[in-house]
Amino acid sequence: MSILREVTDTEQRYRERAAERNVNIARIDAHDILGIAANTPDLIRKRLRRLHADPERVETLRREGLHFDPQGPGATPAAFPRALERVLDTNDLMGLRFFEQGLQVARAVGRVHISDGAGDRQGFGTGFLVAPRLLLTNHHVLSDPDQARHSKVEFNYQEGASGELQATQCFALVPQDLFLTSEELDYSLVAVADDGDLAAYGWLPLIEETGKLLVGETVNIIQHPNGEPKQLAIRNNQVVDELELFLHYRTDTDPGSSGSPVFNDQWEVVALHHSGVPKRNARGEVITSDGRVWEEWMGEQRIAWEANEGVRASRLVRHIRSQPLPPAAEALRQSLLAAQPPAAREPEPAPAPTPAPVEEHRGPQLETTSAPTAAASATWTIPLQVSVSFGMPTIGSSPTEVSQPAVAAEEGWGLFGRGGQTAAPAQPPGPFTLSSLSSPVFSWPTALSLGRASELVYRTEAEVERQARDWGFRSCDFVEQGAAQGFLAASADLVLVCFRGTESTADWLSNLKVTPKVVDELSGSVHAGFWDQFEALRAQLERLMAPHSQLPLLVTGHSLGGAIAALAAATWAPSRPLRALYTYGQPAVARGSALDQLADALAGRYHRLVNDSDIVPRVPPGYRHAGHLLYFDSKGRLVRGGAALEAALSSAAGGSSTMLSEAEFAPLQERLRRQSGPQSQEGFTTLISDHMMAAYLGKIQKQIS
Repeated sequence: MSILREVTDTEQRYRERAAERNVNIARIDAHDILGIAANTPDLIRKRLRRLHADPERVETLRREGLHFDPQGPGATPAAFPRALERVLDTNDLMGLRFFEQGLQVARAVGRVHISDGAGDRQGFGTGFLVAPRLLLTNHHVLSDPDQARHSKVEFNYQEGASGELQATQCFALVPQDLFLTSEELDYSLVAVADDGDLAAYGWLPLIEETGKLLVGETVNIIQHPNGEPKQLAIRNNQVVDELELFLHYRTDTDPGSSGSPVFNDQWEVVALHHSGVPKRNARGEVITSDGRVWEEWMGEQRIAWEANEGVRASRLVRHIRSQPLPPAAEALRQSLLAAQPPAAREPEPAPAPTPAPVEEHRGPQLETTSAPTAAASATWTIPLQVSVSFGMPTIGSSPTEVSQPAVAAEEGWGLFGRGGQTAAPAQPPGPFTLSSLSSPVFSWPTALSLGRASELVYRTEAEVERQARDWGFRSCDFVEQGAAQGFLAASADLVLVCFRGTESTADWLSNLKVTPKVVDELSGSVHAGFWDQFEALRAQLERLMAPHSQLPLLVTGHSLGGAIAALAAATWAPSRPLRALYTYGQPAVARGSALDQLADALAGRYHRLVNDSDIVPRVPPGYRHAGHLLYFDSKGRLVRGGAALEAALSSAAGGSSTMLSEAEFAPLQERLRRQSGPQSQEGFTTLISDHMMAAYLGKIQKQIS
């Protein structure tokens, strides 16, 4: 099923409103959003009151040539003049209170595990609590009570200040208590089972009154994009049109995730995100963020999106209020419709910053404990990801993680399942250092620096080349041919070649074939697809290496990039001064005589890192690995060779062989294909959580620390 199926209606609405939207954008560009037709005088008055502003004063200032620019968060009457521009086009100064409140409301946002009646996971979505026991998400995420009954919501799936994933907590959904849905508004409201800890996450009230937003303002989205750890896209989506039921907001970053809350700058929910509008070329083909023609295998995250669409919160409340419900469910609905949300139960533990009072309107339901001494962190997309930490460090001791709710038992991240184990916190991964690449033997600083390079290669060409030069390389060339990508960077002392994997790991694995190919260079059979990717880039890379033929060569890559790197290094080793090959989460590439020749060519220089239940190193069936294995267990410990390593590998594999058989691989692929179906556009699965490059970097840093 195509990823684009769910966006068809959204795209049609967006195209039909082109004329009205262009008029709105012209007003926005002229800094006259109060002149936009959709921003009626009544709506403007309501909005200004919510911002604690006197409408008459604003109109007077407007007549004097000043423009209302609501792109900075309004909080108090004293702060309001910052929203009146004189010299600058916009005012992006924000108090820390804005971020502190954002961290608070983010607690109510969870990752929805979508499962079918057989217990098979179909994908992920985002959802958020809108009452003490009610979760809101999209209809296309949870379409009926039966699906909801077999699904669940997971909170606190996010990275801490150290870069390690936090302890999470899962709650069952109980649609028999309440389930409302609408295909037109693309929402589902479902009750959540409360085992006593749910109140720790707070909830976000849905406000029926209008006046929370004007066309021209920016909005913020808290989400689990692609099923990944929680992220926040702040102030990068500008509302350009308002329809009866929907808001359209243009963006130059990733799309919002299905079921995410859309907030104004006062952290009030203004919409439920549900779909996006992809960019197309003159031939009507969907294009990627780097300008290529998009193909289904690339995944949703590679699409260039020009706009997003959300369902207006006021229309959601109106629909929820009008639906018939049995008496037993009415109390749950009233908890959502209440004029004022009840006081939150103070969670134990999990202290959180105290939010400043919010006047005159219902704000997010937040916890009210004292400020923490440890740091709390989240990921913000502006549009780059940076880690923002708040809190006061404890003098004389190292900061500790914020206390988290107890961990619920989870089926785990491996193919066959492992309990809800949580890795010990690690230090944030350190920087790339050019000097670390001089080691002729394995070293953790080298593993960290090459891991950083393997992470960098997923970025845009301009970012890759700029960062490589900042790291000290004299030159850097990004290479690309079809789906194959990588870069070659050269310093005065060495050459580094890094191959790119795929951002759509689930899609790539689901389509992976086991077809072999005999190659002369290795005198035997290698994986045809991996070899073809190497061959696509080979001529470009060898041309770029020619001026540096006497310099030591290092080769690296993550995932599919690691497979290409292994074949490239083995091919080049006889004729070039290969210093080292480091791969991360690499699938097997060869078998028979080709495997023997690869092992001989790279002897002592091939270091293969594998993280716990990472499924990718266990495929494809029929192929085997060579090289120096460095294996991390679920707690981030390095397991040495011998019986201990065999036992750890067997445990991570659920007691089976460490390599998947064809009989095991086929159902895995079928399961991964279902991740990309219409029920979940996110396309991510916990079967490959341990495969993430960030997980590898965290484990490496722990060894260094």
